[in-house]
Amino acid sequence: MRCKPCMQGKPLYQVFCFVFCAIVFTFLTGCGAGSITANTQATPTPTPSIAPTPTPTVSPSPTPTPTPAPASRLIFGITVFESNSGYQAGLISNGIVAPLPNDFTDSGLGQNIVTQLIADPQARFLYGLNLGASSFGITLGHPGIAEMQIIQQSGQLTRVPSSPLVFPSQQAGMLAIDNSGHFLYQPNAGVFDIYGINQITGLLTKLSSSAAGSVGFFTVISPDGRFLFNSGNPINGNQVVESLSIASDGTLAVVQSPIPTGGASAGVAGQLVVSSDNRFLFVLNQGSIAIFNIGGTGMLSPVVGSPFATDAGGAGFAIAPDGRHLYVAFQPNTNFVRGFTFDPVASTLTPIAGAFLNNDDRTITLDGSGSFAYVTEAGLLVTYSVDPATGALTRVSQATKPTSEGEQSMVVVP
Repeated sequence: MRCKPCMQGKPLYQVFCFVFCAIVFTFLTGCGAGSITANTQATPTPTPSIAPTPTPTVSPSPTPTPTPAPASRLIFGITVFESNSGYQAGLISNGIVAPLPNDFTDSGLGQNIVTQLIADPQARFLYGLNLGASSFGITLGHPGIAEMQIIQQSGQLTRVPSSPLVFPSQQAGMLAIDNSGHFLYQPNAGVFDIYGINQITGLLTKLSSSAAGSVGFFTVISPDGRFLFNSGNPINGNQVVESLSIASDGTLAVVQSPIPTGGASAGVAGQLVVSSDNRFLFVLNQGSIAIFNIGGTGMLSPVVGSPFATDAGGAGFAIAPDGRHLYVAFQPNTNFVRGFTFDPVASTLTPIAGAFLNNDDRTITLDGSGSFAYVTEAGLLVTYSVDPATGALTRVSQATKPTSEGEQSMVVVP
């Protein structure tokens, strides 16, 4: 059941409406080799009658080519609005998706609004952030986190024993998992809730709430696992971002207090992503994208020209592994995807001529290798190949599922 105001407009707008209402109701809410000395024998002094052998010239070793990121093998998605069960999965082979026939139907949370799917880096566990659903004062589901194990061979999902994690009230902060797969973080009521991940079962156990404060709903952890970035709009709608360090025990410490992104945040804008080389942080504003240099200590400084203007209505984005190509999904008035090329030398963000999708395109998720893009398009999942030089998209195939109405409710895993 849905309230009448939320029934107007397109499905994702219904999500915005519902989440807004729910929040108001709830909150009134190389590795340098050292010199070898001790274990190296000294060269004997040559006798006068024998000329010393000249030291051969050694050519420097070539710079190793970075190991390509592995291609994704599984893809998961879920319809955002009031889903009873529909966690969908597909097997990926050379970019082509073969949907699994049976959806996962046992989250244990009932009817919910699922705003995010996230997997641990080892692709063992899948977690779904549920906001809970209600209508006319009747509770239809429970807010919390659905906890699922991924069966590697088949891609099927099973419920983690003793799950789900049920919240006492709605918590809308987006989830982030550290690169070791041991800790899950969620911004909540101005702090971060920190959960331990059982390495055998995937069960979540709350460890603490951080002393470090949070500024908003959106989080991302750098690929090297050293820093967590958090964005929000606590002051007059002007978005800010902060930087925190992650200790080996999972605790957080503020590295840099909140700084402005140069734009406003509304709805689902505010999503963050870090380039795979850990050099740049991208923040989605309404109508622009802010890009920051990430210093060695985690300090942020805006690149020249940031923020860069885009279309209005940005709902989420994906970045290629090389950090050069960025794809943004725009909603809810019209649903389309546009690609951009980021040039860190020239400090420019320019549209990609061959990367504009305008057929009710709601989400875009990039393969781990960066070779393919998976797009929810007109109710189907469409695979596009990605030109590594230009970032242009070419349609390859389509499948009936998985699909999603929300940019962060689809995820690929190795």
